[in-house]
Amino acid sequence: MDYGPYLLIAAAAAFLLFLLVESRVKDPLVQLSMFRQRNFSAASATNLLVGFCLAIGLVSAPLLVNIRAESPTSEHIQKAAFIAGLLLSGLTIPMALAAIPGGWLSERYGYRVPTTLGLGLAMLGFLLAGLIWEGDTSYWLMASQMAMIGIGLGLTISPIGTAVLNDVNEGERGVASALILILRLIGMTVAISSLTVFSLERLDALIERHGPQVETTTETGEVVDASIDAYFNGAVQVIKELQFIGAAMSGAGLLVALLLKGGQFSQVPQTVKRIQSESGP
Repeated sequence: MDYGPYLLIAAAAAFLLFLLVESRVKDPLVQLSMFRQRNFSAASATNLLVGFCLAIGLVSAPLLVNIRAESPTSEHIQKAAFIAGLLLSGLTIPMALAAIPGGWLSERYGYRVPTTLGLGLAMLGFLLAGLIWEGDTSYWLMASQMAMIGIGLGLTISPIGTAVLNDVNEGERGVASALILILRLIGMTVAISSLTVFSLERLDALIERHGPQVETTTETGEVVDASIDAYFNGAVQVIKELQFIGAAMSGAGLLVALLLKGGQFSQVPQTVKRIQSESGP
């Protein structure tokens, strides 16, 4: 029996119940009124999509490396793990370093510019990966696209975090800072779960449609080789399609990020403006 739909319904009901309780209690865990602030909502939604894209980047390259392993021996598996680690460092290290210029750009040009620039760069990286990656693509070429994605996502870290914290009251900043991490992790979790289902079903569909046409007189070894080739090519195709999904999610995040406003260092934070307007002249 498939419990998936029932679990999704239960999760949705629990989430709605959480929102109902939070809107009624005196001291909620999350002050829902924070989401009425434009920058807070836009940055939070963008952060969710950044987490989704990050999960695709973290999963895709190791998958492609592992299916390219010459054989399932310990030596080749260790070699594949080493290469996958190097490729992942090509994503994570540039991402961490790009957070610094992301902060500089945010101070000079506001939240919107580095966030949209970063997501545009990530979208380009995903598109190139989807178009270029094949079963025999050079690891150096893959690393260049991973770095592009990492730099793009890294540019969004500082402006998103600053936009969230500057758009809430001082007493809400602790929860707001936690939500930055939580929403990114939720985006990653949703990506892993949903794309796992998509990938498995898509692979089965590709094998059924383009699987090997084997004659009854074909030798067993040839049948095995044909099946391996079919699954390999199908897996590569699915990984390529994941990159296009990453590009689409980056584009969606870019559109949401266009709603961000302000953020230049010379500007007064939104919380200060609200306090000044409430206190009067």
